[in-house]
Amino acid sequence: MHAGLLRQAAGQGELLEPVAGTERDVAGDRRGVSLALTLDGATVLEQAEAKMCAWLSEVLALVGREASDHVTTAMATLGEALAAHREAREAAPVVG
Repeated sequence: MHAGLLRQAAGQGELLEPVAGTERDVAGDRRGVSLALTLDGATVLEQAEAKMCAWLSEVLALVGREASDHVTTAMATLGEALAAHREAREAAPVVG
């Protein structure tokens, strides 16, 4: 979730913090900064994810069991592909 949106979601306190010692090139820009969720941020994210899951369950209930199962399987496959893409990107050597 974008840092600004995460801050707006809570309406209070800092939900992200810089991670010391984890600088890494971001698209060739050496000014990239890694961020990590604070405890408050993790709580807000967990609440947002629970609300999204509840909403999606309501929507999928409207299309029937078979279609819902297909969508759920496709989303799981997409999640795996996104994780593999992220891992490959993180493992790629830094050029420059």
